Amino acid sequence: MVGIERDHPGTVALIGIGCGADINPFPRGTLENVEQHGEEITAEVSRLLGGELGALHGKISSKVKDISLPLVPPPSREDLKLMAASDQQNVAYAAKRNLERLGRGEPLARAVPYQVQAWTFGDDLAMVFLPGEVTVDYQLRLKTEFDGAREMGSGNGVRSEMGSGCKSWVRNGVRKWGQGNGVRVQILTEIQSHLNLKNAGKFSS
Repeated sequence: MVGIERDHPGTVALIGIGCGADINPFPRGTLENVEQHGEEITAEVSRLLGGELGALHGKISSKVKDISLPLVPPPSREDLKLMAASDQQNVAYAAKRNLERLGRGEPLARAVPYQVQAWTFGDDLAMVFLPGEVTVDYQLRLKTEFDGAREMGSGNGVRSEMGSGCKSWVRNGVRKWGQGNGVRVQILTEIQSHLNLKNAGKFSS
């Protein structure tokens, strides 16, 4: 953002991460690496701005819906006690928090709220926004099963890593320990209902 606004005075740079939770830059780990990748992105933005840009036509539409995603069954009290003794601080912390909930008589979560959002610009562009660190499989699925010529997926807000397998991610999280079966189909079906898609139909896992 700094590089883009530096090289193009008067602009406001906004970053869309996209569906790349399982993709890491290389090299990484130092501030110098961050600055290097930032300059690479800045150079690519400048290259694109120097070319021919297409206009977006048609009606602008925005839709959003809150749904509930099921989780796999939570760990037992005995499993949580073992996890609470883990050398991994995040695992131990989460387990202790959940043991405290059980001690107060509170149930552990079996579902998590999830918001599916989409913007469309006529037939020229469709943008899908999903909470959490959305993995690249979702982007590929959107392009393959929907209309790849006009679609872009992006992460939106913080939830957890949203993998295509959707069964055992963030198992040791504070509120959730993995997304249940059918989650990917549920999300894709909701996206389909938001967009005017050329490829409409039922999805398999």
